[in-house]
Amino acid sequence: KRKAKRLVRSWIYERNESYWFRRDLSNPIPDLETSLPVEISLNNASATIAWLKTFAEPWMYHEKEIRIGLVEGHYFANAKHNGEIIGYSNVGLNKVYVDDYQVIVDLPERVALLYHIYVLKEYRKHNVAKMLLAKLLGELKERKFASMWCQIAIWNKPSVALFSGLGFKKIAHAKFYKLFGVLRFWLIKREDEKHFTLTTRFSALAS
Repeated sequence: KRKAKRLVRSWIYERNESYWFRRDLSNPIPDLETSLPVEISLNNASATIAWLKTFAEPWMYHEKEIRIGLVEGHYFANAKHNGEIIGYSNVGLNKVYVDDYQVIVDLPERVALLYHIYVLKEYRKHNVAKMLLAKLLGELKERKFASMWCQIAIWNKPSVALFSGLGFKKIAHAKFYKLFGVLRFWLIKREDEKHFTLTTRFSALAS
């Protein structure tokens, strides 16, 4: 009954709020190390997806997200310690399914979107996420990408600190609303604006 009530409530009304960040890839990217031996694989989709099926939190594994990622050539990176995956990251190119908004986003040319990064709790004090992120930034820079974007929930202060520490700058504050399962709209305020703007197109964030 509780699950049914939650589903009904989410169908009637759903919202989330996040900050959007951008990292200019023309700026230098640090060469980082971890405090324990870690092997980084930047694009190992089969191993990363298999790990997600076993270890993923509910928000980490979405079949539509993965299906589009495989078609569009997304990065399915992972970090291993002693041969075992201890963290992962997904970086989208071209098209990305953003589950928070339940929409497919067309990314601008030479722009990548990091949509997941996660390290197991017991390894979070060893700089693993920061090293993994830096490696992905370096890879995209070599491929002549202009920038990487990411979305961070406003309550997630550790992630804000992680990305800010690697040169990401906040570009917008976005509030998403969904009514009756179909009506979607955003309130978006860019960093150079004083007020939120109402839009029914997520692509307005990139314009």
